[in-house]
Amino acid sequence: MDNVVPKDQSPKDLILNIIEGSIKSEEYFPVFGTGFIECPDLFVRAEIIGASHVIHFSYKKVEFCEVFACLQMDLPGKDVIHKSIDDCNDKTITLQLGPVDYNITTRIEHWAQGQPLINDLEEQIRSAQMDENAIGLVYEFPKINSDYGPKTIVKVTTDRLRQVRVETIHGYPNKDSIVFTNATFDF
Repeated sequence: MDNVVPKDQSPKDLILNIIEGSIKSEEYFPVFGTGFIECPDLFVRAEIIGASHVIHFSYKKVEFCEVFACLQMDLPGKDVIHKSIDDCNDKTITLQLGPVDYNITTRIEHWAQGQPLINDLEEQIRSAQMDENAIGLVYEFPKINSDYGPKTIVKVTTDRLRQVRVETIHGYPNKDSIVFTNATFDF
């Protein structure tokens, strides 16, 4: 992945796609980082795809993907829910997917206000013992007219019994913006 060509994207173009079933991310996006959590009845795969992310979630017979990207995913034969960043910003989206309660909150901050939170989450990932109950991914992209490169951070934790929690940060320094998401999968 050394030959990453920077794309000048904006957080205003982000779309939350909730996809019934599974997808092969690499068929749609370059994947820059991957982590897994696997245990009886529960599987989570987190991926960094550009300044965006994919969370694959499977619990018993319920399977879906959260794709947060600058792309509306229209997939023949699959149910897909789309929410623009304007639909999500400073709101909680709640969905009942079989026995799983899914909640996601999204907010946009100015770079200067949000940068300490980037550093905090990155330090949590670096200093934490990432075990079979956690995923920590960080990827910094080439700079685009800025002192910093766009950065995506994904942290996933689970207690393996009741909940999966996903925290993400998507930094767009060239747009003076940082997008934060916090999602829970309660089962």
